[in-house]
Amino acid sequence: MFGTNKIINFKMKIFSLFFFSAMLLFSCRNSEKFTVEGTIANADGKKLYLEYNGLNNNILIDSVKIKKDGKYHFSFKRPEFPDFYRLLLDGKYIIFGVDSTEKITINSQYFGFAMNYVVENSPQNIEIQRLRQSLNAIQILADSLPNAPHKMIPIMRQRLENQIAVHKDSAQFLILKNARSLSAYFALYQQINGINLFSLYDTKDQVYYNAVATAFHVFMPEYERSKSLYVNAIDAINRNRMQKSQEEWQQIQREQGVGFIDITLPDQKGNEKKLSGIAKGKTVLLDFSTVDMPNRTDYTFLLRDLYNKFSAREFKIYQISLDDNRLLWERSTENLPWICVRSTDGANNNYANIYNVQTIPTLFLINKKGDIVCRITDLKNIEKLIEENL
Repeated sequence: MFGTNKIINFKMKIFSLFFFSAMLLFSCRNSEKFTVEGTIANADGKKLYLEYNGLNNNILIDSVKIKKDGKYHFSFKRPEFPDFYRLLLDGKYIIFGVDSTEKITINSQYFGFAMNYVVENSPQNIEIQRLRQSLNAIQILADSLPNAPHKMIPIMRQRLENQIAVHKDSAQFLILKNARSLSAYFALYQQINGINLFSLYDTKDQVYYNAVATAFHVFMPEYERSKSLYVNAIDAINRNRMQKSQEEWQQIQREQGVGFIDITLPDQKGNEKKLSGIAKGKTVLLDFSTVDMPNRTDYTFLLRDLYNKFSAREFKIYQISLDDNRLLWERSTENLPWICVRSTDGANNNYANIYNVQTIPTLFLINKKGDIVCRITDLKNIEKLIEENL
């Protein structure tokens, strides 16, 4: 009898262990899901859809027929990264974010479904709703402008600008409060008539794009939204730099009537030397280089040969050294016959940025009219190019 009890107890322990493991596994699997549920009043029999709101498209996940009491329930595996989803009802939608395995409650009614809903258990989705409601009010005002009485248009336009400013202030606050949140990401992409309120190419707005892009990149580098944000932010920075450089070029051309941006830097003795001071009526080789670059000796001899051959024919060299070591630069250039200048910024020289110097040496040839003829990429052809422009 004792042996039988022992066997029964052993089996009970095995069963208990199996039951506990199964429950634990079920619990873990269950915890990998998020839930959205609630009630939609006055929508008996209507189809409610749950969609994934992707970066490029919306993907249908599930659908339910709303019951007479208005209740609905969706449960779906949680996203790898925080992401957006939609509840869709008769072409109108509620967008919400999911961070983890949270349970979100959204209650609404058939009329006013998309805007007049109530969110529970999710502060960030309350923020998203407020942004949408604010934007909707702006869109309504914008839509009313074409049909407004003529005398009211200036007043309504001013009201529209004021509402946009208030909306952007709220969005900026959200971004600065937590740049890695879904509500911060959502705030960046608000549109009126298909136009973003935050422009990626406006330097004032770019600060907020960069904040969100950096936060997403640092904390979620493999996320597709992070990658897209980061690439777009870098592209905008580069475009702004290019535009700024182009504007500077155009300003110089208008003011000085020449096709190059003037440069003023000190020589070895501290005397300021202007590029424009030697360029008028001369052919000038503008050189960005360093004294410690590879093959510097051969390079210097090449320039010396060019100078000796063409200097009598109004040929000049204006050499900008991007060296951090001032003493080494002074010793290396003290006996050179052409103009040698250097900025205290060394490799961070602003003129190097303006002229888009990516490698050293970088050379430009300026003709006697003051126009940049070319950027010289092949030193084998340099003598021929100079000869053609003397």
